Amino acid sequence: MSSLVLDTAFKAQIEDLRQHVEADRANTSTHTASEAMDEEPLESVGEFSLKASLTHKSGDAFFWLVSSSEDWIHDALDDVQITSGTIYATDEPFLPGAPSRTGYFQSDETGKWVYVLGGKVEANEEGSCPWRDELTDFPELVEQFNEAMEDPEYRHMAEKAVMRYYA
Repeated sequence: MSSLVLDTAFKAQIEDLRQHVEADRANTSTHTASEAMDEEPLESVGEFSLKASLTHKSGDAFFWLVSSSEDWIHDALDDVQITSGTIYATDEPFLPGAPSRTGYFQSDETGKWVYVLGGKVEANEEGSCPWRDELTDFPELVEQFNEAMEDPEYRHMAEKAVMRYYA
């Protein structure tokens, strides 16, 4: 697909998102987060989680994130380690066709986590991936969660979501 077609598609999606945000801002004063939990979800532009693979060639300084639909490319290469999993967006959804993604990647095999920035993870001194056992091993996430829980409306929404989960 040509870059002109992709560029036009991205501009259209960005314009749709801009219009959605402006409409949402107009309704913000009367629309609470807890009311939003009770509504049907809006059709989103992009996804907050995607199946993907982290690939690493021996000796490379980085692990590279590849969409699961494209990881077949690496099957033909020798000496490439492929870890399947899911990447979760940090705050903004992943736009379709975006070349690089930032978020938290969880391995399907081990359940461990790693932070991906711009579609890559820097290998540690041993040349391996710097996996973490739990999301709580990322201090920035714990801090963000604690700050969010100080907001009574957000706390109520989170408690409601947990109750739905266990219902």
